[in-house]
Amino acid sequence: MISILDEAKLRLQKDFISPSHEWDYLESLIKKSESERLLLLQWVFEKSPAYWDTRARAGMILFQENEIETWQIIGKLVTSADPDDNGTALTIFERTGDPRGLELAQDWLNDGVHLATQVEAINFLKNIYPDRVWSRVQALSNHEDPNYRKTAKKLADELKAS
Repeated sequence: MISILDEAKLRLQKDFISPSHEWDYLESLIKKSESERLLLLQWVFEKSPAYWDTRARAGMILFQENEIETWQIIGKLVTSADPDDNGTALTIFERTGDPRGLELAQDWLNDGVHLATQVEAINFLKNIYPDRVWSRVQALSNHEDPNYRKTAKKLADELKAS
């Protein structure tokens, strides 16, 4: 018999229509084998190719089970070079409002961090750390990619208006 984790790994290689459909699928797997629930949720949160929202939902459940271990996983997601891992961590920060998330997200406002992650961090932190964010927006406004320059201009306009 195939484990629900193996079943999820196979099925999540293909996209779902939406995060809610993906989550419904995972819940159906959990109903098959409650004993594998935490193992499945940990894989979804830490390593799966699922939507950020799905991964964050798994993380929120893990928080209830073991907050310390979940923060250790979040630390790995924050320092990952994969912007999907960063986005998952950011979604957790947005949902929990935990001040540790604000501190960790500031690390994404540095050179060397994936540009998509920098933009997400700017949006997350702009009302709390406007000066820190402003310097990153300025750096992005000179980026070689016109899409990032355009995004930086929009962000600069929003910061000036606030």
